[in-house]
Amino acid sequence: MVGHFEARRLAEYFGRNQQIHEGILVVARNETLMVQYRSLATQVRRTWFVADMTATCCNK
Repeated sequence: MVGHFEARRLAEYFGRNQQIHEGILVVARNETLMVQYRSLATQVRRTWFVADMTATCCNK
């Protein structure tokens, strides 16, 4: 993750971040938490997309 972040490869960074958090939820086996996570993750992905687009656009 650090390498992706330092290289400004935000799509890869955010993807790895999501994999880590989903893995934690699978191990926790907490269905209520998983439902809440999936709901919030949709909103967060929009924010990640905007952040990635901003970084791509403004770092040229």
